Amino acid sequence: MLKKKDLKEAISKLSLKKGDIIFCHSDLSTLKDIDFKHSLLPPLIYKLLIKKIGVHGTLVVPTFTYSFCNKKIYDPKNFKSFCGSFSNYVKDLKESRIYKDPNVSVAIVGKYKNELSKSPTTNAYENNSFFDRFYKLRGKICNINLDVTSTFIHYFERKNSVKYRFDKTFYGQIKTKNGLKKIKSIIFVRYLKQEYKQNLKRFIKKTKKFTKSVKKKKLIINVIDIKNYGEIIKNNLRLSKYFLINKK
Repeated sequence: MLKKKDLKEAISKLSLKKGDIIFCHSDLSTLKDIDFKHSLLPPLIYKLLIKKIGVHGTLVVPTFTYSFCNKKIYDPKNFKSFCGSFSNYVKDLKESRIYKDPNVSVAIVGKYKNELSKSPTTNAYENNSFFDRFYKLRGKICNINLDVTSTFIHYFERKNSVKYRFDKTFYGQIKTKNGLKKIKSIIFVRYLKQEYKQNLKRFIKKTKKFTKSVKKKKLIINVIDIKNYGEIIKNNLRLSKYFLINKK
């Protein structure tokens, strides 16, 4: 059974330092055997992570809705993400800032929240997008009860011009203080051929020597530098353009 002290010990041992910028995918639904209320997990994890990276650190969580992909209106002030309880907890904090992408929004707290959340780009993964800014700030991926895979893979796929994905434009409406506004949003999507289905087994294997993991009972937290992440993808795509998909 996971106790609060186990969680504190695990996060204290992470290869993070004061001032780090971290992007955190999580799946807290897998942590069922704990000795306190499950609803206390998100605030406790948040408190411990913020303590670990300090007042000059920055925490980012995905708050994806894919609103335009699903032909829905995007309301950046009132939405629920499908990225889990921790993401929704951080999103709802008064100190949080939202990067208002109608498909792949993120919530940000900490030193760089204004810089990372301002002026969303039309293309989710283009130059000066959130993903590009995070990469240039040399952030780290910190995944809780998940492997090291991340949406950043699509940013690097686009950066390396893979041929099995393309920029697709979605049109929709976003709620603003002045009412609904029609905009477009572009994301890098995969051609729907079976052989182009994402397969990240090779990628996960290549990341192992660059990943620092902390395990405590049924809890596992993986940390990897975004620069190493990008280099692994770039170098292996040079060897095989099918590095990240099923096709051999």
